[in-house]
Amino acid sequence: MKGLFYRILSWFGRRVGVWFVAAFAWLVSTGYFLFRPGRVATSVRFYRALHPDRGAGHALRCTWRQFHHFAGIFAERLRLAAAVDCPPRNRKLQRADFSFTEDGLDHLARAAEAKTGAILVMSHVGSWEIGARLLQRRGFPLQLHMGIKEREQIERLQKSDLRRDGVQVLAGESAEASPFDLVESLRFLRKGGFVSLAADRSRGGPGRTVAVRFLGHEVQLSAAPWVLALSARTPVFHFFALRTGRGRYRFVASAPHIVRAERRADRHDAIRRAAQDYADDLAAIVRRHPEQWYSFEPFLGPPAASG
Repeated sequence: MKGLFYRILSWFGRRVGVWFVAAFAWLVSTGYFLFRPGRVATSVRFYRALHPDRGAGHALRCTWRQFHHFAGIFAERLRLAAAVDCPPRNRKLQRADFSFTEDGLDHLARAAEAKTGAILVMSHVGSWEIGARLLQRRGFPLQLHMGIKEREQIERLQKSDLRRDGVQVLAGESAEASPFDLVESLRFLRKGGFVSLAADRSRGGPGRTVAVRFLGHEVQLSAAPWVLALSARTPVFHFFALRTGRGRYRFVASAPHIVRAERRADRHDAIRRAAQDYADDLAAIVRRHPEQWYSFEPFLGPPAASG
């Protein structure tokens, strides 16, 4: 989808109403469901693994809901962006429209008060982007690592919206953090900031990923959050932003995870254990909110060995 098209939809959202964008996104999602069999097959495989006791029909229904829930998130992004600079006459697009309940956010508050710095491991469950922006508005200084996909102008526009909300964005050629970005993140952490990285989408080469068990399969996660945690000696929090209704979210933050390795030879095992803890939390969240799994790329690897 081109940037011009995104701007047109944004214009309609501000002038006509986000309901127009939501309806259009619903139609587009229906088209993807009907005419993108490859993407449908990827999601069906995921839901078969998530619910192994249910049949293919159930997995297909979950895929339908997944596609259309994602359309709703797209409209929410525009609603939140429009709330920053909406026309004064449009009272329906105010920041007060967005709110969230908290589960574990006190852990983040204590880290912010102590200025220890913290790493947030986000994922493609719920809306990491809206979660980041609302956290920043709440007063948590946030630096977000994002990947750049060639010719994806919409993602560039979304990055601009994040920066306008005060979120510091580091964008590289993949979801992995470059060595230069890691240096920038270390500086940010030492000032007491929060650095967010997605672990569930990894395009890194050997040594930049870690294998874990997830839904009975082997999957490759990005090792970057835990590599950074070892270097900075900062706690890691698993963070999820789950949509509960229009403009309503539930933020879930885990207790702090400390990654320790006394010797360099112990680093790999320490990272693997920490990554497996995250994979277990991710699986639990997805089981409770299956329609909010918004990763449409192949994620599951081969069946994991028993034992």
